[in-house]
Amino acid sequence: NGLQDPGEPGVPNVPVVLKDGNGKEIATTKTGQDGKYLFDKLPDGAYQVCFDRAKLPPAYADWQWTKPDVPDDDGKDSDADPATGCTPVTTLGIDRPEDLTLDAGLVEPTNRLGDFVWKDLNANGLQDPGEPGVPDVPVVLKDGNGKQLATTKTDSGGKYLFDKLPGGSYQVCFDIAHLPAPVADYKLTKPDAGDDGKDSDANTETGCTPVVTLGVGNRENLTLDAGLVSPPNRLGDFVWADLNRNGLQDQGEPGVPDVPVVLKDGNGKQLAGTSTGPDGKYSFDNLPDGSYQVCFDRSKLTGKYAGWQWTKPDAGDDGTDSDAGLATGCTPVVTLGVGKREDLTLDAGLVEPRNRIGDFVWLDRNGNGLQDPGEPGVPDVPVVLKDGTGKQLASTKTDSGGKYLFDNLPDGGYKVCFDTGGRKLTQPDVGTDDLRDSDAQPSDGCTPVLSVGPAKREDLGADAGLLPTSAPAPVTPPKKGPLAGTGFPGFWLLGLSGLAVAAGIAALLAARRSRRIE
Repeated sequence: NGLQDPGEPGVPNVPVVLKDGNGKEIATTKTGQDGKYLFDKLPDGAYQVCFDRAKLPPAYADWQWTKPDVPDDDGKDSDADPATGCTPVTTLGIDRPEDLTLDAGLVEPTNRLGDFVWKDLNANGLQDPGEPGVPDVPVVLKDGNGKQLATTKTDSGGKYLFDKLPGGSYQVCFDIAHLPAPVADYKLTKPDAGDDGKDSDANTETGCTPVVTLGVGNRENLTLDAGLVSPPNRLGDFVWADLNRNGLQDQGEPGVPDVPVVLKDGNGKQLAGTSTGPDGKYSFDNLPDGSYQVCFDRSKLTGKYAGWQWTKPDAGDDGTDSDAGLATGCTPVVTLGVGKREDLTLDAGLVEPRNRIGDFVWLDRNGNGLQDPGEPGVPDVPVVLKDGTGKQLASTKTDSGGKYLFDNLPDGGYKVCFDTGGRKLTQPDVGTDDLRDSDAQPSDGCTPVLSVGPAKREDLGADAGLLPTSAPAPVTPPKKGPLAGTGFPGFWLLGLSGLAVAAGIAALLAARRSRRIE
């Protein structure tokens, strides 16, 4: 504050130079143990006192001059110019034989501590490019005896700073028990993994750094950092033989070994691969927070399971049903992180090969003939299965997600026809990806003839895109549930259809006979 306050000590051994009014050196001395100095027996004249900060004693080696000339008390303020260390010129004579107010105050340079809390994404204990800072982490400053002195929080970039500290010993503690919500269950990474400017210094048990000392020769330490790592995330876990084809893991249904499993990120980029074990189990462990998808490769099944197909997905409880898409073999995208560290329900059921055709009616909002992200399925669309000659064999409706399925079909050729209720179909056969385009012809609402048999047991690309109306009806968001579908009713259905035709003919003949009688 620029004033001599009670308890502030004198500084010994400070070189002091006496100059005349023209700046010529006249005498020198040093301050005593109490910080006092004196030039006496001086003739009348003008004088100036200069203090030599370049030669301060070791304990004060880098101290600086305090602010001079605080008003109203020349006997207690500092007179040394911060730039030169010299007082103003004072004149002594008969009217003023002494001036014992030419004082100099020294202040310690600013000490500071900091500075970074980050996400250690690869858990190597070092700050690597791209690893972000963590905001709003509580940070506590303690003295060397563990007494709390101050608190702060990391800023938006993960930085923190305690500045204007007096010389002394300090410790920084990170309050892991009160981390912000996005990292609420994170832990501290391993400390002292390398270069002190890039590693973590927080003890994993206490959250505190070692004690550091600030003062002459060490005015700042901006390497007191803390890395945070997420608890292990994992995904799994089961591929099984769905012997009764109900889409659920029932007692006695075995796991399927050696099924290739691929882990992808939320954008479809492949991250890792594995295969199911002898019990049909698989697992991806130690995953960072993020979005993931699991894909099962049915094309590489061997032995008794060669050619088997995916069972219907989402048939019941998520822990016991199948999540593999019929067409892709991939699960939906799941997100792991705070609040959800594992998902061991990403399962896939396999069924013995039978023929089946499906599977999607969607709203083609942009009219490009392709299934684009965000374009929803259309529920409750009537779908008719016909044989290659156009004879109706079975019917169903799309489920809440726009899916449909005809399964357990005999080998042969089939057409799928969609009853759009007057709504227009999008353009068919756009592009080369049959799983994304529309196959229903706008002229009759039917697909071309699709053949299933030994060479191709399923066709799950028989889709239909509907164009928006001028005032589109709201589309029910997709919900998990069993696929709408029907097994092919077999040849008894053909018999029934024949009886129906015969009954219709009989009724027509009876009506004609009645008109003739009239």
